[in-house]
Amino acid sequence: MQQDDESPLSSEELSEQLHRIIDEMLAPWGKSSPRGQPNILDPNPMPFSINKPNEHDTKAEFQRELDAVRKSIAKMEEIFELLLPRGDSEDDTNLRLRLQDSIDRQLRNAAPPVRLDEAYTVVRKMVAESGGFYGSIWILLDFSNALKLRLSQLEEQRKLFWNLRHRAPDHYARTIALRLAKVFASQTEQRPTLGTSGETGDPSTSYTKALKEVFQLLNIETGVRSPADWAVNELTEMDMNPHQRDIISALMGLPSTSRTPGPSLLDMMDGNPEESAKE
Repeated sequence: MQQDDESPLSSEELSEQLHRIIDEMLAPWGKSSPRGQPNILDPNPMPFSINKPNEHDTKAEFQRELDAVRKSIAKMEEIFELLLPRGDSEDDTNLRLRLQDSIDRQLRNAAPPVRLDEAYTVVRKMVAESGGFYGSIWILLDFSNALKLRLSQLEEQRKLFWNLRHRAPDHYARTIALRLAKVFASQTEQRPTLGTSGETGDPSTSYTKALKEVFQLLNIETGVRSPADWAVNELTEMDMNPHQRDIISALMGLPSTSRTPGPSLLDMMDGNPEESAKE
């Protein structure tokens, strides 16, 4: 279960906390959290995305939007049928012409004064001056198409998140667990291990300890074990082989993802820093 995701921390504080957690997770391998380059759009880059994979917290919230979009599309179709009857009769033609003449005149008279600091007044003025009837119809068509695209997106989300016969997993917890696992794998070139303390039952490996802290930071109440187990199983060899990604990136003309080298053969012979963790 996920709590309200409104964090009391600022974006900068949240980024710093996530980097600190990952630094501690990677410390046994002599690695640190990869820092992105700040820019105007993202002055405090996170070590990984913390966005939700699903846009709605509850099925009721999802259903409200789905119903609103479906009903809006139906109403738009009614408007088109009324204003642009499909018949070719003289009555249909006369109706369109009368509506066009009247609405064009009314829109020109009601056009707002243009204000450069309010772009929409420019748009409304241009529509009114260039033939408000058909200009408005085109805008309504664009709006209707946008609603239909949104409906397609919602239908896809319904299949993924809200149309399950069994109890749905916490998708946000799984997504965050996988993103953290990918950071671990890319920096250590190893699959993170899972383990719990025999005395307390708390996470005992650096990955699961870090994941527990991240969950607390993001107000995710789901336990660590199940999302972590799912995430580790989702990792691929490419997630643990940045050199292979560099080769593919070079072939595709993409920027290199190279970083500091992984552990040396001597380091690897000394053993995994977590080999004593209880599985």
